[in-house]
Amino acid sequence: MRTLFSVLLLLALVTPVRARSAEVRKTPRSAPAAAMDALLAGKFRADQPGAVVLAVKEGRTLFRKAYGLASVELGVPVKPDTVFRIASTTKQFTAAAVLELVEEGRVDLKAPLRRYLPELPAGWAAITVEHLLTHTSGLREYSRAPDFRMEEPVTPAGLLARLEGWPLEFEPGTRFAYNNSGYILLGLLVERLSGQPYETFLKEHFLQPLGLTRTAFPTHGELVPGLASPYSSGPRPAPVVSPSPAGGLVSNADDLAAWTLALHGGKVLSPASLQVMTTPFHLKDGQDTRYGLGMRIGELHGQPYIHHSGDNPGYHVQVAALPRSRVAVVVLMNGEEGEVSPEFLAKRLAALAIGQPLTEPTPSVVSVEVLQALVGRYRSGDAVRTIRLRDGHLYSVLGEGPPGLIQPLSPTEFFFPDNSDLHLRFTLEAGRAVAVTRLSDGGSPQVFLREPAESKP
Repeated sequence: MRTLFSVLLLLALVTPVRARSAEVRKTPRSAPAAAMDALLAGKFRADQPGAVVLAVKEGRTLFRKAYGLASVELGVPVKPDTVFRIASTTKQFTAAAVLELVEEGRVDLKAPLRRYLPELPAGWAAITVEHLLTHTSGLREYSRAPDFRMEEPVTPAGLLARLEGWPLEFEPGTRFAYNNSGYILLGLLVERLSGQPYETFLKEHFLQPLGLTRTAFPTHGELVPGLASPYSSGPRPAPVVSPSPAGGLVSNADDLAAWTLALHGGKVLSPASLQVMTTPFHLKDGQDTRYGLGMRIGELHGQPYIHHSGDNPGYHVQVAALPRSRVAVVVLMNGEEGEVSPEFLAKRLAALAIGQPLTEPTPSVVSVEVLQALVGRYRSGDAVRTIRLRDGHLYSVLGEGPPGLIQPLSPTEFFFPDNSDLHLRFTLEAGRAVAVTRLSDGGSPQVFLREPAESKP
């Protein structure tokens, strides 16, 4: 089974601030706004954890709306200015901090990390600053340690103690493997070279000059005014992940849109630094990773689509930009019900903002006999996905969540009509599914293996 898992995963992967950001201006309701409203209709229930959605073009707000509850227990609704933990969307702030140090001549992206942090293990000599920024360092992901507890504060010293006994998982620059360990070390690099705490550097160089008053790096356990509570499926209260330069900022939609427009508008970094940040890194074999420095690099209707997600228990975020069209989209969620994806929503909102809606896939026809061979219960770690057949259609149930209709693109690949960027690909042996891989646009594949002794779904 371990060999099968490996094969399936391999197949699935195939300057300082120069001016205050422009004020986002509101505009009357438009055709794009109506289409965005229709897209979001029914996605979030009024009595469940919710979301904030914001779309801005050329400094004007096209769409700004809140859904659901910020506190389910207290019945407090989400508001358009509600604050969320933005998880890994923090990485672009960390990357921008490093690039500002590059502009000041304090760091060289191509230099070995140990030039600046000599206390690091000798076995990391080949790791450059760039490798950390691009998730190509070969460092082990600290959260995979058996004794990892997400609520425990993460310090550079604690991280080093955890990592120094582990060998690199691959030669730096030869593979892409999303990695939070590297960004925690980048936070240490910023502190070492600037002589300031990480949060102070961000505040003085980015947050205050840009007027981002609702963005902060709170300490572990610190109260955050206006913060939405996080919920896992159920809904149930979700644990709070300890903050770090890999994912510790809190913010709201307005601040994130202002940051995005300022960054891509040349008000944060020099043109040369911004170009480096938004250019995909290539591995030693020439493979395009589709990842720059703290940014995922895609394409939408012939123009660069720059985006990044943030995912912590109960918090799911997507911040996206179409720089040529001066479009910024922000989706912030505080729940995990169903298969609603901020990545899916942001991409379609961006397309609507430029008047070019995306075309959704058309289902193919597959026999009931073929569908029956896919029915079963599949597991990936603690996550269980059950595939059920009802009235000639397949449904996917993740954990105790609601059933979600999936429709065929082929006999072995299916999509969710409410989130067509999310696919389930089945692997067959002797005509029967033995595994199903969850594939999402810009996300990592997740392989679920059929449970050998399963109860009837």
